[in-house]
Amino acid sequence: MNELDKAGLTALPSTRVRPPRIAECPRNFECRVLWTREWSGRLMVVGEVLAAAVNADCVDAQGYVIWDRVRSAHYCGAPYGGRFVAAYDTMAVDMRYEGPEVAAFLARERAMFKEP
Repeated sequence: MNELDKAGLTALPSTRVRPPRIAECPRNFECRVLWTREWSGRLMVVGEVLAAAVNADCVDAQGYVIWDRVRSAHYCGAPYGGRFVAAYDTMAVDMRYEGPEVAAFLARERAMFKEP
């Protein structure tokens, strides 16, 4: 059984990997698994982002991602360190994201890890 069909989702061809992207998702990452490790009843998967895409209506006039529209991916409750820029047809993963919400995010991080 096709899991995407069962879920009512639409497959889009990926650009760099075999599994399809999902049309209903406003942003997609295409990744290659580098390694996996089981620990403490969990599976850690480490991969390399080969391509990333975001819908055009999720980018503002300056080319920054509108996070409220993309419902951004998170790691342990924190955005991906503001590292992705969507102002280009093909994004470079190593580009530093300088969007307007970065300062607020960094201030929250500094406050959370401030020594007593």
